[in-house]
Amino acid sequence: MQIQLNTIDHSLLAELVELIGIENLGDAVKVFVRDVSKITETMAAAASSGDADEVRRQAHRMRGLGMQFGALGLAQIAGELERDTSSLVLQSARGLIDCAPEAVAAMCRAADHLVAPA
Repeated sequence: MQIQLNTIDHSLLAELVELIGIENLGDAVKVFVRDVSKITETMAAAASSGDADEVRRQAHRMRGLGMQFGALGLAQIAGELERDTSSLVLQSARGLIDCAPEAVAAMCRAADHLVAPA
């Protein structure tokens, strides 16, 4: 099943809030944004140097992070890259790197809605 990049599973995000408390959501979102940025930087360096194994490791980290925060689109794309054993994995990494900001923005909007519903 193909889902949209900006698809957020609000129930997963709500579960996270139950675990950490709504008052800690802002800090958790900052960590999410920081970690996605670090992962994409590491992935870009690995792709540039031709290290397909490191690209897959970073994709695995991104998938887990996306699932933890309910960013299903990001998690799906990262999961596909993680399982990619073709010689195109290095080129495919660029797609995940380029789309990560859109997925992060969608997750941030969902978190904002939980904190201050419209």
